[in-house]
Amino acid sequence: MKSLTILVVVACLIAVICGYRNPNTLEWADYAYNIDDGNCRGTRLIYEDVIKNADPYTVKKTTYNWDGRSMYHITCVRVHNRMPHDTRAAEARVTKGGVGQSEVKIEMISKNSEGLHFIVEIWGEEKYGSSQNIGLLMGSPDQNDRVLYVGKQKYCMCN
Repeated sequence: MKSLTILVVVACLIAVICGYRNPNTLEWADYAYNIDDGNCRGTRLIYEDVIKNADPYTVKKTTYNWDGRSMYHITCVRVHNRMPHDTRAAEARVTKGGVGQSEVKIEMISKNSEGLHFIVEIWGEEKYGSSQNIGLLMGSPDQNDRVLYVGKQKYCMCN
């Protein structure tokens, strides 16, 4: 039993020294006042205000999700804080996807008793070059089935 206790203590010390972090734990070091990631080329797909009003003794937290449904890859993610840059300003982080992916998840959090106000911009390019690569293949005249192709991949069956 004594050796088990020593083993647990040693494991804890190693975790602390090596900087182990639980990925589900909120760490302020992961957040930023603004996010400017990537090269904003292609089409601006999203330009949206995200606002949460302040409530006393409350931290506001919201998540913004965008999914390009595998038709776009993201070239740029901008999350610009509209609050004054001081110790009470809300902050944001990308928690999933982002530049080079077809989706992004952005988490925004306020400080206690403060609101948040961000402008979210997402830029992207079509994965398959241009819209000329979109085609609809119809079944025989007596069938009502249609297949939508994007690039060379089947996107959906329509009827």
